[in-house]
Amino acid sequence: MTQEAVLSGEQVIVLQQLIGHLEQRITALHELCRSLAEAVTADLQEGQMTAGSMASSELFGIVETLTEQPELPVLGMGFARVLEHGTGGEELHWWYSRGPGQRPQKLLVGARAGHVSDYEISRSLWWQLAAQSTGTCIVGPYVDVSGTNEYVVTFSRAVSPHGQLAGVVAMDVRVGSFQSSCQPFLLRLPRPASVVTVDGDVIATNSGQLLGGTLAGPNASPHRAPISGTHWQLVVG
Repeated sequence: MTQEAVLSGEQVIVLQQLIGHLEQRITALHELCRSLAEAVTADLQEGQMTAGSMASSELFGIVETLTEQPELPVLGMGFARVLEHGTGGEELHWWYSRGPGQRPQKLLVGARAGHVSDYEISRSLWWQLAAQSTGTCIVGPYVDVSGTNEYVVTFSRAVSPHGQLAGVVAMDVRVGSFQSSCQPFLLRLPRPASVVTVDGDVIATNSGQLLGGTLAGPNASPHRAPISGTHWQLVVG
């Protein structure tokens, strides 16, 4: 990235601080997703992945962080389990945040009133990418399917004990949390400066016109820098 061509020395430092800040947050979210996968693996080995045992499961212990750490940008998290061979489909164990200090709410999936409509989980990009990967994948941004109308990105990771896919853990992270945390840095950079996906979807920006939008041709800009652990980049100008 030719930073010196568009930024002052002080702004170059701000840009580096912003990248470091984002990468630190991303690393923490990768670690949380990995902890989810490890918790589910333990539950599967101990036979805890049933409706009656979930309250004492390793997975629910991680889910409780939605209550204990209200500063987390995570809207919801859980596990989509592959059903027994021959039955087909997936079984979703998912909880979402109801607000600071409140215990996570179990998401109900089904056709009844007040429930989220069922959908084919394995058709979701977050499932498909994770099922084909050995690491954590990031998909989005998009509007949360559970009906919260929140704009989220999904972190997902396969759970494959003994080399066979048992399912995928995932968590939805509020895109607005990235805008809030990046804004102090972005406001000290020339406009427009934006954190975008490889497709140009805006994650955070200092331009009101780009909020929630798309930046055309981000890969054509000579002034860009990758954000480690993601498919995102910081684009200036």
